[in-house]
Amino acid sequence: MVIIKYAELKDMPHVCKAEQECFKYPYPPQVLLMLKLLYPELFLIAAEGDEIVGYACGVMRSNGCGHIVSICVRPKYRRRGIGKALMIELENRLKDLGARCFVLEVRVSNTVAQKLYIDLGYRIVKRIENYYPDGEDAYIMRKDL
Repeated sequence: MVIIKYAELKDMPHVCKAEQECFKYPYPPQVLLMLKLLYPELFLIAAEGDEIVGYACGVMRSNGCGHIVSICVRPKYRRRGIGKALMIELENRLKDLGARCFVLEVRVSNTVAQKLYIDLGYRIVKRIENYYPDGEDAYIMRKDL
C-alpha cells in the first residue's frame, strides 16, 4: 500500500534517486533540497513500505497560483494511480495556502503526463519553444478553481 506524506530530510537521497530514474535532465540534488527546505509543506513523497516510489513538490506564487514544480513516479511503480494521488494531495495543500489556480510545465512529447493532467482538469494554455536543455518545447498547463 502506498502512503503519501511529507518528505523528511532523511528521504532526500531517495528522492534524488527517483529524480535520476524519471528524468533525462534531473534537477540537481541541491535544487531539490532547497525546495524541501523552503516549502516543506509542499514537498511530498509516495512510499510503499520503506521504499520511496515517487514525489511531488510545488511552490505558491505571489499571483495566487500554485506551481507544480516537479512530480515523478519511479518507472516500475507507474500506472497504479500514484502520480494522480500525488497531484491531488499537492493541489489540496496548495488550496490550503490559498491557491486559486495551478500551473505546470510538461514536455510536448510527454503525452502520458498530459493525459493525467487533462483528466485532473488542466488545459494547455501556451507552448514555450526550446524550454528543455535538449531543445524540446514545453506546454504550460493551467487549472483554475
